[in-house]
Amino acid sequence: MPGTVVRSSLDNENGCLVYSVEIQSADGKVHDIKVDAGTGTVVHQETSAQPGPEREGPDEAENSEED
Repeated sequence: MPGTVVRSSLDNENGCLVYSVEIQSADGKVHDIKVDAGTGTVVHQETSAQPGPEREGPDEAENSEED
């Protein structure tokens, strides 16, 4: 998928280790790609118009902790 990586992480999804990668293409759409960490096989892909509020960035992670 050509574009710019917006976010990537290694996640446990339903007991399977996957790389979760968000890629923003030249047309501005964001592609959420899930890749099996063991085999390198793309197991899921979806596209949205732009990064959504469901994205978890460093600010959201810090704000979710209680002081």
